[in-house]
Amino acid sequence: MNISKDNKKLISDEIKYVLKKMEESDVATDKLYFFSAIYGIVHRIFNFKYDLDLLFTHHVLKITYDIFLQKIKAVQSGETPVMIDDRHFNRLAVLVKEFLDNITNDKSTIDTLKKFIELGYTLQGNGFYLLQKGIITID
Repeated sequence: MNISKDNKKLISDEIKYVLKKMEESDVATDKLYFFSAIYGIVHRIFNFKYDLDLLFTHHVLKITYDIFLQKIKAVQSGETPVMIDDRHFNRLAVLVKEFLDNITNDKSTIDTLKKFIELGYTLQGNGFYLLQKGIITID
């Protein structure tokens, strides 16, 4: 990402706080709520210093959030056989840590962002099927 050190620090600090709060909570919706702060800080930064990589990052994280939220609501209402469980939230936390490492060490984020998309995919019909078959793993 082509962003200043100050903006990288803002993102890193926000992610560290998010991770702390996600790890402290046992409630899925709370974990997801804190996760949303990551795409929020990215959005705020590119409003001041636009960068295409930040826009892409924002969209991947927002889509991941939306898929998780949609799945939580569907499960709560009994509408779906595709389940969400601790494995998904554990993997989400692992990916947040990996993303933090990418940012703080000036590494590419693209592979981690792909993993966020893959995780979200496992909460949708065919992705869940591939997860059940062991073609996709999230453990």
